[in-house]
Amino acid sequence: MFNFFVRLSAIGGMGVGAAVAIVSGACSVLDMVRLTEANALVQQEVRRSSPARADYLYSREMTHRINVFAEGVWALGGCILYINSLALLRQTATNNKGDHSLHS
Repeated sequence: MFNFFVRLSAIGGMGVGAAVAIVSGACSVLDMVRLTEANALVQQEVRRSSPARADYLYSREMTHRINVFAEGVWALGGCILYINSLALLRQTATNNKGDHSLHS
């Protein structure tokens, strides 16, 4: 019975990991495109603004960069969760060869 719950949690972890990786990866790609566009606008605005305004604009750009980085970290975390759950599922299958207690 314990093996059933281990397998169930591994399959659930794979689903959650895949979902997190896909959603965070898609958001990260979209945000990176927007960051590139915003960076071009910031560069144009900095050329014609005061130094204080330029510092503010650069700080907002850096905040955007940090957000893109954080979304990338979530995508990597989802991939790690997926791979770890897959390894757990494979390990329980290997350790329980010949154990037919789940099928009864």
